Amino acid sequence: MLALDTNALFKSASIGVVVTLALAIITNAAGFVAPQLAVLSLVCCCVTYLFFAVIGAGYAFFARQNGKSMEPGPMALGGAIAALISGAVMGVVNSIATLALGMQTITQLVAQFQSADLPAGVMEGSVAFGLVIGVCFVLLFSAGLGAAGGAIYAAITRNQTITTAV
Repeated sequence: MLALDTNALFKSASIGVVVTLALAIITNAAGFVAPQLAVLSLVCCCVTYLFFAVIGAGYAFFARQNGKSMEPGPMALGGAIAALISGAVMGVVNSIATLALGMQTITQLVAQFQSADLPAGVMEGSVAFGLVIGVCFVLLFSAGLGAAGGAIYAAITRNQTITTAV
């Protein structure tokens, strides 16, 4: 049976939530504070997605420290769950930031589309649909990268022994 290391899951998910939360806030706020910070926003966005693999590897690292065997399957599952938790937090933060910080842009788009004689509610429905699709993308992408990170770490360290520092 596949048993997850809850201690490793808690550690890697906690670190992942804190880091992705900080990166999501920087990603969303940087471009709105000053247009010159748009590059910082883009860099943080890319780093956030790559960090999901680090979260997965973090799960395998902590599980190894707790004496679990380094089998790629269980490490991939634990890494996927840890990254999925972080991805859920990021998806919620991004949705809130999009609605809060991007409301002026959304309002401008609604005004433009209202002049196009679209049926009532089409634009609002499109915004809601976009947010749901965005969150689903983050969840799938985070789980996939977390699984890859956990499996790769397990495959690399499978035959290595743990040496403790003295």
